[in-house]
Amino acid sequence: MILRVDAFHESYRLLFYAPFWILNRTDLKLDFQIENNRMLIDVIERPYLICPEKIGNYKIGDAPLLIVNLFENDSIPFRQSKDVRTEILPPLNYVYYTWIDPLQPKLLLVSRGSQTKDPLGKEGDPVYAVFLDGVQTVLLFCDDSKLIQTIAVKSPLSDSMDQQIQIGIKDIGISIVNDISREELFYISLNKSKIVWTEMKKSRVKILSSDINQQLEELYRTYTQQYEINPDDKQLMEKKYQMEGFREITFHDDTAELIDSKDRKKTAKRQALDGLWVEYSFSTMNSALHLRINRLQIDNQLSYTMFPVMLYPVIPKSTGNEYVEKPFIELSIYESKLAQTNIKQFKYFKLLIQEFAVQIDQGLIVAILSFLTQHNINSPPMINMSSDLEQIRKSLDIIIKSQIDSPSGETEMFFDNIHLSPLKIHVSFSMHGSNPSEKLLNEYPLVGFLLQTLNVAEVQDVILR
Repeated sequence: MILRVDAFHESYRLLFYAPFWILNRTDLKLDFQIENNRMLIDVIERPYLICPEKIGNYKIGDAPLLIVNLFENDSIPFRQSKDVRTEILPPLNYVYYTWIDPLQPKLLLVSRGSQTKDPLGKEGDPVYAVFLDGVQTVLLFCDDSKLIQTIAVKSPLSDSMDQQIQIGIKDIGISIVNDISREELFYISLNKSKIVWTEMKKSRVKILSSDINQQLEELYRTYTQQYEINPDDKQLMEKKYQMEGFREITFHDDTAELIDSKDRKKTAKRQALDGLWVEYSFSTMNSALHLRINRLQIDNQLSYTMFPVMLYPVIPKSTGNEYVEKPFIELSIYESKLAQTNIKQFKYFKLLIQEFAVQIDQGLIVAILSFLTQHNINSPPMINMSSDLEQIRKSLDIIIKSQIDSPSGETEMFFDNIHLSPLKIHVSFSMHGSNPSEKLLNEYPLVGFLLQTLNVAEVQDVILR
């Protein structure tokens, strides 16, 4: 971890960095003086994370928020939630705001002049707008309602995604075959979950706890058995059941309505979750992707192998009887597109991968490398000159104009919220199987080095985190 202090507008900010790639970067305000602006800051020592850093200049986007006050006569008092210190922004001024305490909720309390409880606007007119200026988030206060509405319409923060594509496939099987040796390597299967009770919350699906699932399933079987005996019994359709935590439960086909002791209703559906489920929502400036793979398994299809199953999910031992089946892989992305820029801003990027096991032997590794090896085809080299000929036919003015109008520079990606779940992998390896040829080892020297290293001893259920 790196500590870094920046001098900006007569204040000092502390930035936290992680080595190799940024995991968390928080801009903070410090209340002390620094005599030498080029001094080195002491490093917080953590195991394997010791990286000194010099003081540098402030860059746009380092501050979480830019507050702009366009009120002509009113100042804006503001403070972080659960903090007693209030700052005041005078009329026609702006300030780059940083969180006083990053451990407290990142909630900003704002008022206008002496107002504390009254709304900022008059008669419901909006007086503020939040938008993105490049990579900088801006909070603008202004009495001009037309300006506020114009900003709100053009801002990706207020753009609702009204188009949606949903794909759900219960089971998928893919067989990988080497078409030269006519040998099947492995079989990839994406399977649906077992039948579970899920709570429906808008478009989200939440699996109920193992205990509730078990009790609800027993009541449902009782209901279906009685219904099969008396299908025309109307009283049975309205019969109410009870279980721990819920005073009233009614069933309608594969749906149950649960009411707890506080009269809170919950709707649950009995279903098997799709093996592969993809949802893509988009609009002019925003797009969101939600991908869920319920269960993934890869079977080794070679004739002689130590491990028939190459990859499969593992139930954590710590959960015990309270284990609730979760999707093996779940990815959720929300992206905002900034017009006429090379900037991609991800409001959140979350990837969750459950605990799994990998079992592989040398024979499968050799078969995969042989499958990936490119076979040279003796044919004369070909050069495609179509694009060059099209460029020659264009006039010089058109070429210059296209280069000026096209965006320049590399694409920049910024993440407001990124979460990658920690991995826990059970690894097993065996030297069983055919040995790789010298030609194969020359093409993949790293694999050859690993095989020689692992040849010392076999690996059995080693946990990697």
